Amino acid sequence: MSSDVRPRGRRGVGRPSRADGVRQAILAATLRQLEATGNPECVTIASVVAEAGCTPPSLYHYWPTRDRLLEEASWRGWAEFSASQSGPSPMSVTRSAGSARLGAPT
Repeated sequence: MSSDVRPRGRRGVGRPSRADGVRQAILAATLRQLEATGNPECVTIASVVAEAGCTPPSLYHYWPTRDRLLEEASWRGWAEFSASQSGPSPMSVTRSAGSARLGAPT
């Protein structure tokens, strides 16, 4: 008689993790609030965790301070904005124009 019983892996202590989902939800909520208010002072830990559906300890697990959370959300927003723009970046256009003016290779 063959047995198809496989040993179960050891489960860690505590609740099952949905770490990436929680982290992404927190960042998305922070970014939405930054966009909606236009003012980082209006974005609070309480409002972010309420929108993200998590708890303050979950947020502080990934970002030790509110400022670090706002910084990462701002960078993420900038990256999303930059990716949405088509054509050459303003910096590359400026460099090309400057190089052409100076007669330097681009």
